[in-house]
Amino acid sequence: MESYQTICSQCGLEFAPTNGTSASTCLDCASKTEQNHTTNRASVPAAKVRSVLHFFGNGLCFFLLYMLFLLPTYMLPYLGSTSSLSILSAAASGNMNPILALHFTCMVGLVVTTGLRGYAIKHLWLLIFPLLAMAFEFIPLINWIPLVPTVLHAITLFLGFTLGIVKAVTK
Repeated sequence: MESYQTICSQCGLEFAPTNGTSASTCLDCASKTEQNHTTNRASVPAAKVRSVLHFFGNGLCFFLLYMLFLLPTYMLPYLGSTSSLSILSAAASGNMNPILALHFTCMVGLVVTTGLRGYAIKHLWLLIFPLLAMAFEFIPLINWIPLVPTVLHAITLFLGFTLGIVKAVTK
């Protein structure tokens, strides 16, 4: 069975058109969109995207998931994950220390979490803070500068949480 659905070009969400014309206004981001002829099966991926965006649109979920990836990054350096010798030997030989690999995976998790939160609240520029923190964690010599990753993580948590609240209040 075929149906007409409107897909927002700005946020990618799918919604039923509000009027019979070929253009409608997205209720989520208030952008003007064109009506697309799709099947009901095409709405399944849009529903998954909508549920992921809804999860990351919640500030508390973002905060808890960010903390889940953040806490190991403060414990793993005591096991030698950010030592210059470990990083340089991994780069030279291609074999990565498992502790370094876990630390790197947690940092990538922080970047992905922030990217999805930024996309959900339409502030994708938030990605710059965990990317800079990742650079200050793993690039030799600048990883000796103390507290820079901590400050960048605090900025990410604060802005990631409060920007979503400001958006919800101003809607």
